[in-house]
Amino acid sequence: NITTDHLSPSNAIMLDSAAGEYLAKMGLPEEDFNSYATHRGDHLTAQRATFANPKLFNEMVQENGKVKQGSLARIEPEGKVTRMWEAIETYMQRKQPLIIVAGADYGQGSSRDWAAKGVRLAGVEAIVAEGFERIHRTNL
Repeated sequence: NITTDHLSPSNAIMLDSAAGEYLAKMGLPEEDFNSYATHRGDHLTAQRATFANPKLFNEMVQENGKVKQGSLARIEPEGKVTRMWEAIETYMQRKQPLIIVAGADYGQGSSRDWAAKGVRLAGVEAIVAEGFERIHRTNL
């Protein structure tokens, strides 16, 4: 399942994350990063939070035959594994639409409008899932 917390996490922003690097570049001290939830009013930070959950499993990212956990993606056709945000930026520059293939109950969890906004701003044109959580489907 891909939950709203996978799509738009609320955990602490780490310095080595895409959002953390962005905030540091903007001059915000690390002790003031707080959580992703506190930055949802800033679309540039919130966008970098999309799929930033460290518990995410992307089955296209494998190491030694096992799915590697983290905010990771594989850029194709190169096969390069990178952070999710860098992959999103690459595909945006290429103007290449994206697709999400998910399991059951896509978008379950607490209702977060950024869970839908972030995915759309990332260039996702289609989501294939066994089922969609009702409120999240409406937000899409």
